[in-house]
Order: sequence, then structure tokens, then C-alpha cells
Amino acid sequence: MGKIFIYGLYEDDNYEVRYIGKTNKKDILKRLNEHILESFRNNENTHKRNWIKSVINNGKKVNIKCIEEVDENNWEERERFWISNFKNLTNYTDGGQGGNRLFYTISYGDCKNYIKELNIKSKTEWYKKTHLLPDNIPNDPAQSYLNRGWISWGDFLGTNRTQDNIKAQKYIPYDESKKWIKNNLEIYTLIQWKKSAKENKIPDFMPNRPERFYKDRGWISWGDFLSTGRIANQYKKDIFLSYKESQEFMIKNNIRSRSQFRNLQNNIPTAPDKYYKEWTTWGDFFGTGRKQDNLLSIKYLSYDKAKEWIKDNLSDVKNRATWKEYVKQNKIPEIIPNHPELYYNRKNRGWLGWKDFLSKTKKGT
Repeated sequence: MGKIFIYGLYEDDNYEVRYIGKTNKKDILKRLNEHILESFRNNENTHKRNWIKSVINNGKKVNIKCIEEVDENNWEERERFWISNFKNLTNYTDGGQGGNRLFYTISYGDCKNYIKELNIKSKTEWYKKTHLLPDNIPNDPAQSYLNRGWISWGDFLGTNRTQDNIKAQKYIPYDESKKWIKNNLEIYTLIQWKKSAKENKIPDFMPNRPERFYKDRGWISWGDFLSTGRIANQYKKDIFLSYKESQEFMIKNNIRSRSQFRNLQNNIPTAPDKYYKEWTTWGDFFGTGRKQDNLLSIKYLSYDKAKEWIKDNLSDVKNRATWKEYVKQNKIPEIIPNHPELYYNRKNRGWLGWKDFLSKTKKGT
């Protein structure tokens, strides 16, 4: 049998209870937050909402305390009892109606049929549109129809979505989920999983967000769950090579660029520049000695001076293909960028094309 919590709302420096209510939420602070949000989002004037807004607008706080924990079959009687024992309350009724307004005579079924025209698809959307409701429709149907037909928001709004706490009772264990996916679904990435969940291709006996549900029930990683063998960086910390070992691996296997590095499948972090504390540059990591453009650009010659230097020192470089070969052989000095077409093309630094850059005349002559 479920429990119902009878609670009271009061101002933080004045312990006089101003509202009596009930909830089936054990964490009654959540109910307090709902009251506060409802008071500021809803334009409807009630004594309770006006009191809450007045307290908060004056820089004070509204607090909540549990007065009594009762069984769900006798909460109406106990709520009426406590309302009769306090004076100066903001309650509209004598209690037992499941709301802070008038008792709603419209049945659960009739209410469902009425709101079909509103085309509301979620609980969040419902609370944004409560100001559009007529007086005979409750703003908080879950409370008003408690023990009077309420099933779920999915049933009430006609979406037939099942709440997570109800669906979770059907979920199979982590290891069984892994086996089922491997044998029945061709899903290998998180993106594919999310797409399948959005298209309702994930069966009801498995959570759409397994990383949450299985967090304390065996979850390791997406790579493990989807049986791809991929392990995210945060789970590989214990098996990563040290910076020096990684660097030695790069040199031994002649890995000299980031494009080559991206194709590696090894026990080295995918973002070594962010992972290793010893990190300096990619050139140091690959053992090439190359510096990044942002570190070299301080030394770069102007466009005209670079052309002049090339004329005097690299007379055999006559086209872009030869230039690229010189870059590969580290024959371009640090005073000239390896990619002049990028560097000199920014901020009007003078770039006019490869033909001009490698010509043997100065610009403008």
C-alpha cells in the first residue's frame, strides 16, 4: 500500500502554516518547488499563489514540512483533520479533494476527451498551457484524479507513453541486454542507438538510456554495451601508455602527422594534447621537431621578404608540387610558413597565388 505525505507550507521566519497539502512524493522538497514554479508561471489568482509570490518578492523563503505520513486509503480524512486544526490557511476547501481549488466534478474519462483538442504531448507542455484551461479542468490532474482513475501522463494525454518507473519493471539485466543487442540489432555507435530510440526501435524490455538505468547495475561503457570493443578514454586511464612510451611508439612506427595518428587503434588517448601533462607540441610528440604555426608565426617574414628569401635561396622551387616536397624534407626554414597560401591569405597579408609567391620578381615590379 502506498504512502501519502500530509505537509504544510510556511514562511521561513514565521512558522505559521499557511497551506496544507498532500503528496505521494517522499522528497517533499520537489513538491515545494512545484508550488513555487506554479505560482509564478500561472496567471490564475488564488490565495495560496498570491501568498507564495508575496513571500518570495519580499526576499523571504517559503518552506515545507511533513506533518503526517498516512496510508493512501485514508489521506482525505487526515488532510481534512489538519486543515481544521490550523487558522489563516490559504486552502480553498476543507480538504480531501486532491487539489487547492474546487473539487472537479468532471470525470477522468471526460477530461481526457476534452483535452484531446489541445494536442498536448508531454507533462512539461501541459504545465505551460494550464492558463488556457477552463475552470472545470484541473491544473494538476495527477493529484486531482489520484484514486479517481489516474493511470499515467501517457494515458491522460493520449500519447500512450509509459513512464520510466513503470517500464523499468520489465527491463532485463545488463548482460542479457548486451546479448540481445548483439544478436538482434545492428547498432555499433551511440549515434545509431539514439536514432533507433527516437524511431522506437528499442524494445520495451530495454531502457532507451541504458547508461543511466544500468549505471549501478553493471554499466561499463557504450563500447562494452554494444560489444564493439571500443573503450572511451575515461575507462582506459589504467591502460594508457605514458607520454614517453607513446612518443617512442610514434617514432618507432614512423607516425609523423595527426592524420596518421587518427587511424591508430591502440592504448594511447585520442586527444594526447589534452590528456598528457607533459605535452608540448605535436612535433615533439611525433619526434619531427616541427612546431605549430601559432608558435612559429612570430618569426615569419612578411610576404615580400619571404619572396625575396626564396629568390635568393630556393631558386629551384618553381611550383607548388616542388614546394610540398621541400616541406616534407624539412627544407623550408622556420621564418617561412609551410602553408603560405593559408598564412599570407589571412588578414590581407599579401597573398596573390602560388605563381606570384614563387616568381623571381618582387611584388609590384
